[in-house]
Amino acid sequence: MQRMKRSIVWLMLSAMLGTLLPTGLDRPAHAAPSAATYFIPDIVEFRNTALLTTEPGASQITRENVYKTNNPALTITGTYSHVSKDTLSVKIEQLTSVPVVGGGVRWVTDSTTAITAPVTADTNSTNKYTASNMTLFSGFNKITFNGLQGNVERSDTFYVLYDKVPFLENLQLMGSGSTPINLNEGTHVVVTNQTGTLQGSAKNATQVTVALNGATALMSSLLDDGTFFTPALNFKPGLNTIELVIQNASDSIKITRGVYYFDKNEPFTNIDVVHGGNKYPAIGKTPTLTNPATDASLEVEILVPYHSDAFGGKATYSLAGQPLVTVSTGDVISEIIIPGPNGVTPAYRLVKFKTQSYTVASGSQSVNLVVTYDTFSSAYNVNYRHLPNETVIIGMDMLPGYNGSDNVSGVTRIPLQGSQTEKADFYIVVKADKTPTSVLEAKYLPLGTNPLNITRVSPQPPGLSANEEVYRITGFSNGQQKVGFNYIGSTAIFTADISYVSKNYIYVANLQDGQTYSFDSRLTHSLNVTGEYIGFENINSPHFNAQVFVNGLNMDPNPSSPGSWLTISQGKATFNLNFQIDAAGHSSTVKTELCSLGPQQMAQVIPAKFARNLESISLIQTFQPFLSLCQPFLFQPENHLIREILVYILMIK
Repeated sequence: MQRMKRSIVWLMLSAMLGTLLPTGLDRPAHAAPSAATYFIPDIVEFRNTALLTTEPGASQITRENVYKTNNPALTITGTYSHVSKDTLSVKIEQLTSVPVVGGGVRWVTDSTTAITAPVTADTNSTNKYTASNMTLFSGFNKITFNGLQGNVERSDTFYVLYDKVPFLENLQLMGSGSTPINLNEGTHVVVTNQTGTLQGSAKNATQVTVALNGATALMSSLLDDGTFFTPALNFKPGLNTIELVIQNASDSIKITRGVYYFDKNEPFTNIDVVHGGNKYPAIGKTPTLTNPATDASLEVEILVPYHSDAFGGKATYSLAGQPLVTVSTGDVISEIIIPGPNGVTPAYRLVKFKTQSYTVASGSQSVNLVVTYDTFSSAYNVNYRHLPNETVIIGMDMLPGYNGSDNVSGVTRIPLQGSQTEKADFYIVVKADKTPTSVLEAKYLPLGTNPLNITRVSPQPPGLSANEEVYRITGFSNGQQKVGFNYIGSTAIFTADISYVSKNYIYVANLQDGQTYSFDSRLTHSLNVTGEYIGFENINSPHFNAQVFVNGLNMDPNPSSPGSWLTISQGKATFNLNFQIDAAGHSSTVKTELCSLGPQQMAQVIPAKFARNLESISLIQTFQPFLSLCQPFLFQPENHLIREILVYILMIK
């Protein structure tokens, strides 16, 4: 009986002690380490980072093992346990690395880059929490969830890598109808309005620009939340290429989208003249054909309103006055059905097909093409020139900063058309349709009085592609010039607009305008001035006159050989001068020269009208250190003009 009572007492005592233990201390042990204890995130990859550490070792955080995101605001949901719902919070801290003795790094926090935010407990679900829109720092983030268990603080720590790279979240075309059209990669979009704007969302961006069909990029309006709006875009009939550049301080991305503008009067999106095995684009252009072949055909791409019948077998065309021809199924190269704004209902067919051959004559030609599909019909005049066996220029590039001998494959190229050069002498690359047998010639258009000097570089530098040559242009005329290029013996002229604005100035490397130069007034110092003459085309001319003045006085260090202080080498004109200054702030050389001048010569140093207004012996006496060299004759009555001039010089200095 005594033993039974004793057992009951121990049982009750154990139960009482159990109630005193904090919730969570009686959790069962697990064979594997738990990723989190009090806060269990729903995202497994995020949850598993609780096993990582900032200390060196196998479990240290790396780019490969942490949770990664490109979104600056992170939302985490999950389950909490053993903590009070009214005490939940989260702390986000930026981590930076510090070196560790022996190698490696340790990731540490900084109190100046930390944010504390509340965590919301879900009232509709037991033990569920949400941390909404947590602001992340660029790089590694330490995220610590906190809560109280009685008076004891409990926490779990996780790690996130925020890559602050710009990206496009969504993009829509506005103004093409009542419903915006999504512009997704790889999709075909057709609009019937010539004007439209883009609206989208770009994350981690500080600037968004848009360019249509290779034109100048336009700045978009960018809001703080990443929403942007572009200026109005004017589409051309056919395919339009939209290029978006989204960037921030360190990164940028380029995104390209295509939009077809359907104009019933101009439905052709592309026409190629196929001649001699080559294709020559003819939409808005007049290609030159040089192969001696006497026949050609067309490859036509056209956008037509949708009809249930396929294009092949239904459509017809007439070409160069030939009888009407039905487009066969075998003539259709591709056919794409494009839906309308709702993304479901078919609205257009984008068809590419080839025509039969027709005879090609020499000289300038125009071939009329008429295409009919169901009730829709349209025509286009294909213009070209046939110049058998002539050498035709098919492309020209400028090589800014090129020296004429380096490998061209590693040199920057810009299209010559619409280019701007900073120098009158520059290099260009010419690409022909075949190996040139004559040299290139060039002339200003309309014909001007100044010839254009162009010479073929010999030997030709390495890195050129087939049928390419490098030429050097010298003495290019100032202004906006239209230039015509052609190979001697060929009537095919390549025209390019080239702009050259002469910019000449003197660059002083170690002094700025208005700068105060400080020195020890008890000693005499040398003031060094270095720089370069930039953009002076006649720098090598014997008539070029370089001068240097200090306080209005010519301070050429070698007066017997004016301008010899300018060093001209490899097209650069540099200078390195030294001027002696003393405690009074004036050049001793200047003082000596002034004191050795007579009244008439000194009167020529500055305008007499200033000297007549300056009469003050007291000022001269104030500058006694400066005038010590001139005392023997300075105060003689007949030298009053010298006194006045010196007073003026001292005042303006």
